[in-house]
Amino acid sequence: PDLVPDEATLEREHDATARLLASASPDALLLETFNTAREARAAALAAAATGLPVLVCFTCTSGGRLLSGEDAGEATRAVALPGVVAIGVNCTRVVDVMAALVRMAGTTDLPLVAYGSDAWFAPDSRFLQAEPAGPERYARCALAWAAAGARLVGGCCGTTPAHIAALRSALVSAGVRRPPSHPPPP
Repeated sequence: PDLVPDEATLEREHDATARLLASASPDALLLETFNTAREARAAALAAAATGLPVLVCFTCTSGGRLLSGEDAGEATRAVALPGVVAIGVNCTRVVDVMAALVRMAGTTDLPLVAYGSDAWFAPDSRFLQAEPAGPERYARCALAWAAAGARLVGGCCGTTPAHIAALRSALVSAGVRRPPSHPPPP
């Protein structure tokens, strides 16, 4: 959080990045891993100016707080701009995702996004230290995220194909996600 640049730099850099990404004709722009509301808002404004749908995700810590200490609900309000179609949490310890989602759900009607980290950590970071949950526990947590309003769930740092398989299986079993109606590719 202490490395977020000044407003002019944020505006210039996020505008250039959004325009470059939009030139590739994506379906949407996913903005992720923001640890301050100020930078996320600058990025969301630039991305929305492209006319593409925008999803914004924050990295949080315990108690529904961004790494900066800001409340996730207040951060959600800061980026709930025209063009933003979903808001959520990514690169956050599995045990901290739910509190952030609850804070966000209390401040927006937009669909929520949740894809946590499973034990990826940097030894020199007080924010990124966790014990691994493993695929089955991760999937159970993701079911709770879906129940709290997350409509897009997945995995971030430390998750593996086994996590995603367990997540898909849990969502299908719970009736949260229907299996594809077409056969999988050979």
